Amino acid sequence: MGQASRVVVGGRFALLTLAAVLISASEVPAQTGGDDAALVRGASNRLIGRLSSSADAETYRLLEERAGGLHRLVKEDPVAALAEAFSEPVLARLRAAFPEAQSRGLESRIDGLEGEVEALFVDGADLRTCESRILLNVGASEALEVHFAGSRPEGLMSGDRLRVSGIRVEDRLAAEGGTVVAPVAAFSSCSTMGDQRTVVLLVTFPGVTPPIEVTPASVQEIFFASSGRSVDGYWRETSDGQASASGDVFGWYTLPQNYVCDDSSAIRTAAIAAADADVNFQQYTRVFIVFPTTNCNWAGLGTLGCPTLSSPGDGSFRASTSWLVAAYMRTRDQGVKLVAHEGGHNLGLHHASSRDFGVEALGALGAAGTLSEYGDIFSAMGSLNLGHYAAPHMVNLLGWLGGSSVLTVETPGTFVLSPAESGAGLRALKIRRGTGNDAWLWAEFRQPIGIYDSTLPSQVFSGALLHYADSSTGTHTHLLDFTPATSSWNDPALVGSWADPYSNLSLSVLGAGPAGLTLGVDFSGTIPCVEGSPTVSLSPPNPSAPAGNALSYTVTVTNGDSGGCPAKSFALSCVPPSGWAYAFGSPSLAIAPGASASTSLTLTIPAGQAPAVYPLSVSATDGILSGSASANATVLPPPAALSIALAIPSSIYSKGSTVSMAATVTQGGNKVAGANVVFTLTKSSGATVVQSKTTSNKGIASRTYRIKSNDPSGTYTVGASVTYGGQTATSALIPFTVQ
Repeated sequence: MGQASRVVVGGRFALLTLAAVLISASEVPAQTGGDDAALVRGASNRLIGRLSSSADAETYRLLEERAGGLHRLVKEDPVAALAEAFSEPVLARLRAAFPEAQSRGLESRIDGLEGEVEALFVDGADLRTCESRILLNVGASEALEVHFAGSRPEGLMSGDRLRVSGIRVEDRLAAEGGTVVAPVAAFSSCSTMGDQRTVVLLVTFPGVTPPIEVTPASVQEIFFASSGRSVDGYWRETSDGQASASGDVFGWYTLPQNYVCDDSSAIRTAAIAAADADVNFQQYTRVFIVFPTTNCNWAGLGTLGCPTLSSPGDGSFRASTSWLVAAYMRTRDQGVKLVAHEGGHNLGLHHASSRDFGVEALGALGAAGTLSEYGDIFSAMGSLNLGHYAAPHMVNLLGWLGGSSVLTVETPGTFVLSPAESGAGLRALKIRRGTGNDAWLWAEFRQPIGIYDSTLPSQVFSGALLHYADSSTGTHTHLLDFTPATSSWNDPALVGSWADPYSNLSLSVLGAGPAGLTLGVDFSGTIPCVEGSPTVSLSPPNPSAPAGNALSYTVTVTNGDSGGCPAKSFALSCVPPSGWAYAFGSPSLAIAPGASASTSLTLTIPAGQAPAVYPLSVSATDGILSGSASANATVLPPPAALSIALAIPSSIYSKGSTVSMAATVTQGGNKVAGANVVFTLTKSSGATVVQSKTTSNKGIASRTYRIKSNDPSGTYTVGASVTYGGQTATSALIPFTVQ
């Protein structure tokens, strides 16, 4: 650090330095997902066509071009990346044909890779856009970006140990799925309950001057003030005193270099190192880093939960991290809003979104609606505001609301909700959306009690605030608008009656006042039949085989109808590559509403079909409504002949000497790495010695045999065999004499 003045904050000494820097926004990809999918497909076809040729500069240029496109595609569209990625047989052929393929970015198939997760939310500078990042730490200094083709594991948190399978392209992984094998919840040090021990590090960069309004004292007030609004006060009030924040502010520290915004991990490492002499990090489970920048594409970034961190002097510790742009900390209320949001991520919360169904308050079962990531302006996890966290978050993730305060409703009744801020009584209803449906409406009642919810738009104080939860909600919350005739989201509360047109549920607000809200819940209506298009999936996304062979897929169809509809039969059809034959295991599937069924699809590749990647699609229809899915099929050229050559350095050996055996495996003239070679040495007595070894990157496997003093004299032979890619090759027998 440069010159510093000492500032006493919270009973601890902090160091204050002033500096200035510009931090650039992250680089924007040059191509869209569609462009990259086409680029990858074109390069794939050219590479497949060159499999029977020797590697040259053009081959490696194609590999690198394809790897770049696939690397971008993993982030932009992991489903498309998995469809365009090669199957393992194709990858094996490419590695064998082109020895430098892996070092030129060729993807690799990953099965059961495990590591500790760091999950982060990046909140955009406009506070309207966000990015979710999942990093999988798979080595001491290696982390992979994980992009899930489907839903990520429910409730995935930093510190969880995750097992994933998929394709890896350099530092990115397109995951077909994932399983949490050791949840961080097992570590009580990261609890959402009790005092959240917090350390705030104020850091700057060479040449950067922090905003004059952001001082150690002002940041201390934002986090820990006992009067007025603060993060400590917000958590105390929202949790009914079950959680709080205490801690210390240190800084300003000048870090040794400038960082761009995407260097969040490096900023954290440098900040911890800079403060290490002043801070015992073992005493804290929440780390907040405040830094100045004039050119960052986000306002704040927070980890979901607590990964394992390390400081030079204190060793490893578990703590969450938030990175806060200093410009958003100029006023106390703005700072509290930002920290309550990023700190909410640290406690495990995703965003509070709004879900819009146009002229309806709620669309058909399974309907996606229009999501606005930060659309709930009544929760601090939405766009920046001081509202209490929403009831589903309070119950499911924080544990701040439970027991007699929450009731699950599946039968008719009348219920009195106490104000959410009251600290007592029934404060949340989880109402099933109609008989037999796995979708829920969460009801709560807000009042202008305290210094946080009192800042909210007033319409919400006169009715029931309702959030929707179905299979797409995950760990977000989805606010509904029960006054859809207005364009504003300032007035979403239900103040009268509502009958669900898609189920037998109806709700009625029978009264609302400062003491509570009376809500009538009824399930006596007729369950309607609302038809929805089926959904179709195809697996695997891109199998491969030479011409003349068959490829197998699994087709899964889900009936999109509501529970009031009868079962349906869906006829299947396929659009294969031109001239290919196909057959379904069953040409039609009978499926109940909301249920799924599967059958097989076999594609036969015509003899003589040119090697390339070919698209296909499958559709399912009930005669009126239909759905479809696409996949790929890769046709490989016939495999080149596999051969193995064996050599030994001499034809005569004495007892006590060593026979060195070296086998070279090639396919189509290219060296084959990773092939298992079996050496068989036959003594003059007929006894055999069998050894095995895997070929190196140069296609060579070597073993030795030391001739013992009691081995017989006479003529010996040695041979080698290899099996690779479905082919087997055997070397000629080499005789030698033992004297």
